[in-house]
Amino acid sequence: MADVAAEDSAERRTAFATARQMCRREGGGEGGGGGGGAGGAYLASFFLPRAKRDGVYAVWAFARLVQRAVATEGGRCGDSCSGAGSIMPLLKSRIDAMYDSPHQLPLPQFRDESQWVLIAVAATMRRFDIPRKLWHDLIDGLVAFGGVQRIATWRSLDSHLAASGGNVGRIVAAVLGASHSDAANFAAAIGRAMRLTIILRDLNRDLARDRLLLPLEDLARFRYSEREMLANTINDSFRSLIRHEVGRARGLFREGVAGTCWLDGDGSRMAAAALVSLQLAQLDEVERAPESILRNDNIGRKRPSLAAQLRQLPRAWRIAKRQAADPLPNLGS
Repeated sequence: MADVAAEDSAERRTAFATARQMCRREGGGEGGGGGGGAGGAYLASFFLPRAKRDGVYAVWAFARLVQRAVATEGGRCGDSCSGAGSIMPLLKSRIDAMYDSPHQLPLPQFRDESQWVLIAVAATMRRFDIPRKLWHDLIDGLVAFGGVQRIATWRSLDSHLAASGGNVGRIVAAVLGASHSDAANFAAAIGRAMRLTIILRDLNRDLARDRLLLPLEDLARFRYSEREMLANTINDSFRSLIRHEVGRARGLFREGVAGTCWLDGDGSRMAAAALVSLQLAQLDEVERAPESILRNDNIGRKRPSLAAQLRQLPRAWRIAKRQAADPLPNLGS
């Protein structure tokens, strides 16, 4: 029995190490995590106790795998079939299997990265009692918007933000733990804000694929045409449009920050605050120079320098130390 327990412990250590390596490799700014993004997640995780840190790595890595599967299936089908919807039952059945029965995987020496991540996230699901419905909802959201090329209204876009980044935020909140029943809603707001930040950051990449995820009603409001956007035209209307979207993302972060005081006091508050502060630094950069997201495809993608990270700690500390009755700290640059 001792040998079996030791073997299981060794497998889990390898599984969590694999998820951590994946998060570190892709978490320097690369979008993912079901839309939640890992920009800053790896750095912020160091404030967490080991078990929660491993749990966050596992959740992010698995969400990334789900996103890849949906994107790959959608790209394979193109316009000729229902797109990523055909993979939805398979993904959900895999989720259910991890909750309901031991998963059958190859021997350790034959496992690939994704199979090690499955072990890590299955252990995380059980340890932190993550509702399976959140994973199902995430899959539904990714599939629903996987083939969308244009967004008509802010309401439609926010629905996407909630289904993708919002659900990842709720899953992470289950790992972090909270003393208030509404904490998951606050975490979802942070997830929505992160997803909107990624949309802004990835604007140039999306345009190269004839994809525009900023609301068309906002383009009309600021008198900036879709044709101008596709031509990468930079003018005052474009700058006003982008600053408007930055303001929306900042407002969602402010909504989420209002609930960080309800997270566990074991480092979870500081981890969430550091993540928000690092994300806000990206928004600060875009707000100062909106044209950068069209001129510089690497904005927000490179891991920030240690000095840049340390400059975010005072803002993160103000967020983390706030009590429920205190006013919200200034989230500006």
